[in-house]
Amino acid sequence: MAARKLLGMGAEAFILSGARHRQALIDMFQRRQVPHVYTSIWDPDSACPTIGYDNSQLASDAVRYLASFGHTKISVVHGPQIESDRTVARREGALYAGSKPVELEFFETELSVNGGKQAVREVLSRPERCTALLCFSDVLAIGAYFALFEAGLTIPDDMSVMGFDNLDWAKDVVPPLTTIDLPAAEMGREVAEQLMRELESGERVHAFKLPA
Repeated sequence: MAARKLLGMGAEAFILSGARHRQALIDMFQRRQVPHVYTSIWDPDSACPTIGYDNSQLASDAVRYLASFGHTKISVVHGPQIESDRTVARREGALYAGSKPVELEFFETELSVNGGKQAVREVLSRPERCTALLCFSDVLAIGAYFALFEAGLTIPDDMSVMGFDNLDWAKDVVPPLTTIDLPAAEMGREVAEQLMRELESGERVHAFKLPA
């Protein structure tokens, strides 16, 4: 186990992305009293402190945002659910917000530019086409841009596209990508500061929700 090797090399705390991890890993941390934290999610009921954002709520907000512009049929493109609890939470949030008059259709694909292209090609093959694409990653969204361009369609006249992450290049594509701005830098600082306080003074890490 990589974590055991890192502990042997002197690692004193661990930052874990999401909450889906092998139970043997968590048991080892608890047995050895190693500080650890889940990031990129927010769950105040988690046994392990979480520092991040509410993925479910953000996806709900995204659906409602698109609906506010009159979109009633939205295709949601996302990566494999088995690989990410963040994706699962976003899908649940979108479902919660997606009710009449909004109709949602979900397309699961590999989390890559090519995955985004393939999913949007499938979207475009449907007889009743959506008017907006909600991609749970900017990487998938740029794939959507390519697929729409190859199909001779214009953003946003023929199809609206929304991403999730606000990666550095999101503002530079044409047209600039509408996306959820995740507080990655702020999250990193909060995680580092809390873990340092626990290691230096024993102040336990606590759950912390960041706005996006």
